Amino acid sequence: MTHSPYLPYLDAVHEALTEAGYTPASLTASPATTGPDEEFVALLSWPDMQLRWSSLDGWRHEAGHCGGELFVERLAAPDAITTCVALLGDGHPPLSSRVRWHRAAEVERHAGGGVW
Repeated sequence: MTHSPYLPYLDAVHEALTEAGYTPASLTASPATTGPDEEFVALLSWPDMQLRWSSLDGWRHEAGHCGGELFVERLAAPDAITTCVALLGDGHPPLSSRVRWHRAAEVERHAGGGVW
C-alpha cells in the first residue's frame, strides 16, 4: 500500500488531541474507496463520542447529546478539532471554524489537486 498524503494531517490531529489530554481510545485510518475519487477515512473514538474524517467529506461527529457535520474545514487546524472534542465532551455543541491546517495546501497538492 502506498503512503497516504493524509497521514501527516491525521498525525497532527492526533498529536494535538493527545497534548490537550484527549487521546482517542481508538484511531483507525484507511482507504475506503480506490480509483479516481479515492476516499481516505479516519475514525477517532472515545467512550462517549466518535469523530469521522473523510478526505472527500470532511469531519462528522456523534456524541450522546448531538451528532452531524462539524462545521470546520476539511483539513481544519488540529487545534480546532481539539476544541470541538473538548466542547462535545462537556455536553456543548462544537464550534464552527474556517481555520485550515498550515500544511493543508501541501496535502491537497500531493492528494491530487486540492479540489476543495
